Amino acid sequence: MDLRSTAGLVLKNNLRLDFQDLNEEALNYIKAAAVKALVDRYDLIRSVAGTIITTIVTRAGIMAWPEILQQYMQMAENSDPVIQEVCSLREYY
Repeated sequence: MDLRSTAGLVLKNNLRLDFQDLNEEALNYIKAAAVKALVDRYDLIRSVAGTIITTIVTRAGIMAWPEILQQYMQMAENSDPVIQEVCSLREYY
């Protein structure tokens, strides 16, 4: 888990620095992996995935990845308890 979270943070930093140099195929792979990691069993991995998604949307704009909103809504409607935890807002209340 430590290696995966460190790799995710390195990826996030590279996205912030070299986003314009990233080809579309690599970006699509990163997007798919980040969405998949949002439902990982480890909180830290889910958090890093959220950070990567936020970085991509911040750098490219939401119009470069509008599907992320629909994917997140589908996760919110899922009955899996881990996915429900990811999508819940109870930590803010």
